Amino acid sequence: MFKKSSLKNINFILIIILGIAAGVRYWGIHFGFSFRPDEEQVVGIIDSAFNPIFFNHPAFYKYIVLFFYKIYFLIGLIFGKYKTIADFMVEYRVTPENFYFINRYVAAFLGTLTVLIVYRITKKLFDKRTAVISALFMGLAYLHVRDSHFGVTDTPLTFLVMLFTFFLIKVMRTKSLSSYIYCGILAGLAASTKYPGVLVIFPMLIIHFLNIIDSRQKLSKLILDKRIIFFILVCAFFYLLGNPHTLLSYGKFKEGLLRCIRIFRFGDRNVMDIGWFHHLKFSLFYGLGWPLFFTSLAGFIVIIKTNFRRALLLCSFPVVYYAVFGQGYNVFLRYALPLVPFFCIAAAVFTADIMGYLERHLKARLVKIAVFLIPVLIILPSVYNILCFDSLLSKKDNRLIAGEWVNSNLAEGSSIAQSVRFATYGVLMIYPTVESLRREYARAVLSNNLLQEKYSLARINFMKNNDIKGFNEVTYDRLSKLFISKLDGTSILLPDYIIVEESPLEYYSLISREPIERLRKSYYLLKEFPAIDIKNKTNLFDQQDIFYMPLVGFKGVRRPGPNIYIYARKPV
Repeated sequence: MFKKSSLKNINFILIIILGIAAGVRYWGIHFGFSFRPDEEQVVGIIDSAFNPIFFNHPAFYKYIVLFFYKIYFLIGLIFGKYKTIADFMVEYRVTPENFYFINRYVAAFLGTLTVLIVYRITKKLFDKRTAVISALFMGLAYLHVRDSHFGVTDTPLTFLVMLFTFFLIKVMRTKSLSSYIYCGILAGLAASTKYPGVLVIFPMLIIHFLNIIDSRQKLSKLILDKRIIFFILVCAFFYLLGNPHTLLSYGKFKEGLLRCIRIFRFGDRNVMDIGWFHHLKFSLFYGLGWPLFFTSLAGFIVIIKTNFRRALLLCSFPVVYYAVFGQGYNVFLRYALPLVPFFCIAAAVFTADIMGYLERHLKARLVKIAVFLIPVLIILPSVYNILCFDSLLSKKDNRLIAGEWVNSNLAEGSSIAQSVRFATYGVLMIYPTVESLRREYARAVLSNNLLQEKYSLARINFMKNNDIKGFNEVTYDRLSKLFISKLDGTSILLPDYIIVEESPLEYYSLISREPIERLRKSYYLLKEFPAIDIKNKTNLFDQQDIFYMPLVGFKGVRRPGPNIYIYARKPV
């Protein structure tokens, strides 16, 4: 335990930690607005009349973001930026950067708030010194810092899981009905943020079982006890409140959920190792840094040995979550995010134990040095990765740089092919022709696609108002082995330009054989935009995620994004 004299600055230290945690999460948050997969599913809620459309993720977090969009609109209305809701929607459809940034601000705030909750949990279960160490580790845990930059559901889910864990302590200690209800609310909201949130039910059932044993009630009370009944009812109610289209669009919900389960179980496209091995040796090992990772494992052993009930409370969710998510072959790095706070708490417990041992066996002066150095050394690799990642993320994305060059230097009306690879996140943002947008608008009218109608019309007006003629976009059809114009669907033997991206993402940088042969015969390299040294194998990527930033390494990386090569057709 801390001595009284050492506790007086505890709040000041916590504020410093929270400030640093917020700083590293907001640093570099304004990277390219469409360069993080899945963010568009969250941002798209603004144009879907509360219907999430995509059911890969539940809707609660999307509704939270929508609430802040409404605040943004009201502020714009007050200060004259918008005259009507139509002006607001035009901004969203033509220049949506601010909508992506607002989404990320919310995620980063919840990520920072999670640090405070980790501190409160650890303080209730252990002591203030361990709590401060856990907050330090959580505030600078690289994987959590990294993913707190992104406006997707993983960081909000982690926040709700930890808030649930905080109230679960009250369930264990007070056994009150109100604590069960609070946990029911948070369990429902967690499940309506991301489906794996439903797994928090397992820790609740374990603690409830212990409560029944303590009160020496009949085992029938496991189900018939009014507290657990209220928990289940409240959980179901708040799940439906946060994700009402489970019932309103049950068919689409069921289809989306089954698709997610199928993809998770068997993998999608680039299949990696099974999750039980992959997350341990990659996601957590590199996401935490090896000192924090191994300290965490030692901390779990200490927790289990010292207090079994406390161990059940802290370890039941990560064990169940890892058991469930480890059995799949879809092993995105972000799937490990809800485990990070528990690992940080465990690492803090072991670190505090080491400090206690040193206090008993070393001189006071050496203890002061050790107390400072040990946590710093444990978190140092994580801090290094954070600094590398954030400083790189704050640089302009290579796709933006190359896209601006194309829009400014190539002749308007030229035919340009980009989609010659298997993925589309490496493409540049170039202007289409007004005529192609008109045809797109006409097709949307015929198919009664109101969203596409509005989007196409807004882009047409933007192009006209800014006197932009744009380019004839061409796609490569792998079946016919021809280039097809998006303008009228006609085939083009050879477009004027072919834009190719290259990155260490092995699957997503695959390119069909025929375009390569055509490049060699009929094109020359007009302009290249290097971003990363492809040959440097020390840079490790999440190979399933279409995100062009290394997890670790950062060697030979100039800026985010893939390498871009612009080829021009040789003159006849």
